[in-house]
Amino acid sequence: MREECVDRRALHRPSRLRDRQPTASASRSTPAATTRSRRSGTWSIGDDVEIGANTTIDRATTDSTRIGDGTKIDNLVQIGHNVVIGKHCIIVAQVGISGSTELEDYVTIGGQAGLVGPHPRSARARMVGAQSGVIEVGAGRRRW
Repeated sequence: MREECVDRRALHRPSRLRDRQPTASASRSTPAATTRSRRSGTWSIGDDVEIGANTTIDRATTDSTRIGDGTKIDNLVQIGHNVVIGKHCIIVAQVGISGSTELEDYVTIGGQAGLVGPHPRSARARMVGAQSGVIEVGAGRRRW
């Protein structure tokens, strides 16, 4: 079996919905220690969503990591905690989306692009080109 389908959702193996994430903590005895902590949030994956192989979607820390209806996510994509992805978005291979990023409906992200915080928000029908890095969304911009 190549994929798991439930209610018109396709999760290609070996993709993961990740429950535990490393959390940095510091103290006098261990200045650069990391621990693995369980998140209390959830995942919400809409209908007709396809998630490619080796994609990882982190569980939310408090609320929900959400993937909107009809969204297509290619292989090798990392989606951070508390990310909100709108309806009918297309995310191509090797994209990284940092925690708490919000994408509205019909956003297209080219391969090897990265969206980083603190909390970038991409408006409806935006396009991010391949190998782009988005730190801040400018008013009126449609392409990067």
